[in-house]
Amino acid sequence: RLRPIQLGVAVAGHDGALHGVWSFNFQFDVDVDLHSAKSVAFLRAAGIDFPRHAAEGIEASALGQMLAGSELVGWHDRAPWWVTFAGFYDFGYLLRMLTLEKLPQSLTGFDVSRSMFFPRCHELRDEFPHGSLDNLAQKHGIARRGYAHTAGSDALLTLELFLSLAGPKSEGVQAQPQQLQPQSSSSTWWEGAGVLEDAWDTSAMWYHGAQQPQPSL
Repeated sequence: RLRPIQLGVAVAGHDGALHGVWSFNFQFDVDVDLHSAKSVAFLRAAGIDFPRHAAEGIEASALGQMLAGSELVGWHDRAPWWVTFAGFYDFGYLLRMLTLEKLPQSLTGFDVSRSMFFPRCHELRDEFPHGSLDNLAQKHGIARRGYAHTAGSDALLTLELFLSLAGPKSEGVQAQPQQLQPQSSSSTWWEGAGVLEDAWDTSAMWYHGAQQPQPSL
């Protein structure tokens, strides 16, 4: 019954070079879709433009079907690493988008389904059970670009935190089964809307796809 609001994806190569950050803004109507007033107020304060989500947001299922036909998911030699920070819900919504079916009822079934689409995944919470994403980034000397709790900014910060720990090559990182318990939520946003400037104008990031990294990066 819950609908995703944003999906943010930051992509880097094996050498650690950043290829770009994408923010996908989904169709979500606060007058119709299930949510909590507290969550909506929190996201509004972070810069989420709910009227534009209702009027211009894309259908999550359409993006899911495009993703399902790409090399970003599934078992193959070029399967990428998917890195998350407390990403239990992230994979749940991605599976719903990819399969258009209900999620498995058991955690074991969920892990099996997830491994079919995301055979290589790494959960940063397993290494950092305490502390927020911002606090951990500051501790490791990583500056946030964009606003906290918006799609690509969180995705980019997660990726940069991972690279700072694993180094530019991730071959030695082992995929770990997700053991986190989901937290109660009445509306969902993903580590998402991202930018590569120090100040972010949300109107410039609606459907423009990727923000390309600056040459200095």
